[in-house]
Amino acid sequence: MGIEGAERLHEREGIKLAAEPSVFTAPRIMLEYFFSVLTGGQPSAPSATTGEWWQLVNLTYPHKLIPLFYRTAEQLPEYCQPPELVMRHLKRLYVESRLRGLMMETQLREALVAMTAHGAEPLVLKGLALAYQYYSDPAVRSGTDIDLLVRPDHFPAAKRALLSLGYRDHGERFENAPHLANESSFVSGRSDYRIDLHWAMHPYNRVDREREAVELIERAVMTGPDTLRFRTLSPADEFIQSARHLTWNHLDSLRLIWVWDLRLVGQMIEAGQGWPEVRELAARSHAGAA
Repeated sequence: MGIEGAERLHEREGIKLAAEPSVFTAPRIMLEYFFSVLTGGQPSAPSATTGEWWQLVNLTYPHKLIPLFYRTAEQLPEYCQPPELVMRHLKRLYVESRLRGLMMETQLREALVAMTAHGAEPLVLKGLALAYQYYSDPAVRSGTDIDLLVRPDHFPAAKRALLSLGYRDHGERFENAPHLANESSFVSGRSDYRIDLHWAMHPYNRVDREREAVELIERAVMTGPDTLRFRTLSPADEFIQSARHLTWNHLDSLRLIWVWDLRLVGQMIEAGQGWPEVRELAARSHAGAA
């Protein structure tokens, strides 16, 4: 995704990028540089005022691409990098993302051990799973919470596991509105991040949600570091679910990191010649429109 691809998203009717003011209020030369770095180019850093550099940082920050930009830019020749003061700030944001990821790993490990002991078999979704499966440096793909998927009949066991760790079920949606919702949020005073425990992928009846959850778990793949192996969606399922996440939930607040996720997942599918499987699964689950 270069500057042209991002602009096409911005201009497309029915799609609105997250955050105001829009990232496209930054000078075009700055955005061209930013996206060129992200896509593997070696552009010379533009001659820009200090204010324009900070404007670029502030406008791109909500799209969660800053850690990836920093990690890529720091490996370029100095003439391709932002000014030293800006690079120091970007490094701080990258380090914060790395520390956040390590804290989430610790919390996730504890939850997975407890759930397994209670007989539940969760899949890890979204942030952490994407970070380890598709990014060479997991620290560049930060998340804000922990998302897990279990079969609907495993939800009570998974909930008992979290309650045993001191979490509280905020809303008890599985008990009160299982057909209207698809997740329940668990919070703990001693843990920094919320755990969203899903029994279905989406709060819609466009698909057979229970059957889909079971099939997603059956097709799951292993990922994660040696110290924390876990199951997550297969590349084909990840592509379909990520596309749904965008088109069903976030066309009015789209973050560019989600588009970048799709780009990387698509590259893995392309390398494995897996597009026929994507088309078959999408047709089977009525996700083709996504």
